Amino acid sequence: MKEIGQSKRDRIIRAAIHEFSQKGFDRTLLDEIALNAGVAKGTIYLYFKDKEDLFTNTLLFVVDGIVDTIESSIKKYKDPLKKLEMVIREQVRYYMANSEFFGIFQIIIQESFLKTNEKLFELLYQRKNRVIKSIENVIEEAKGKGLIRKDIPTVDIINISDGVVISLLKLVRMKEAGGKYLEKFASVKEVDIEKRIDSAVDMLFNGIRVR
Repeated sequence: MKEIGQSKRDRIIRAAIHEFSQKGFDRTLLDEIALNAGVAKGTIYLYFKDKEDLFTNTLLFVVDGIVDTIESSIKKYKDPLKKLEMVIREQVRYYMANSEFFGIFQIIIQESFLKTNEKLFELLYQRKNRVIKSIENVIEEAKGKGLIRKDIPTVDIINISDGVVISLLKLVRMKEAGGKYLEKFASVKEVDIEKRIDSAVDMLFNGIRVR
C-alpha cells in the first residue's frame, strides 16, 4: 500500500481507510495499519494519540474530500443550474472512485460513534454547515436570475438534492456489495450509474409532469 511521494501521515490515513472499512473499528489493529502503511507502529503515535484519534482523522479526511469536491464543483461553473447539477454528479462520482469510504461511514452509523464523541460531532456539523451555505448561495443565485421557482423554500431544494444523491449512492453501494446480494437482485449489476444520474438530474430540474 506504500506509495512513493506520499507523506507518512497520508500513508497511515490511507491504510487506516482500508482497515477500518474492511473490519470496523473494534477489529482493526494498529499493527496492521502500520504494516500496510509501511511504517513502524510507533510512528502512528507521532501523528495520532490513539486508535480513536486515528479514526476521527480518517473520517475527517474522507469528509473533507467530499467538501472539497462540492466546493470545486461550484467554483468551476458560472451557470448556477450547472453548479447544482455538478454538485450531484461529482458527489456520486467521488464515491464511485472511493468505494471504501462507504465502510467508514458505516462505522459511525452502526457503532454509534457520534454518540460518544462530541468533538467529532461538532467537527462534522461545521463541515456540513459549510457545504449547506455554499449550496444555499448557488440556489439563491439561481432564484435571483429567474432560473428556478422562488416560491420553493431553499431548504426544500437542498433536501431534495440530498435525497437524489443518497438514492444514487445506494445503487453504487449495491453494485459494490456483490456476492449473494447481486445473485438475488441481478439487475442491479447492469445499472448504468451515469445514466441514472442523468435521469435524476433531469427529474430534479424538470419534474415528471408532461408539459
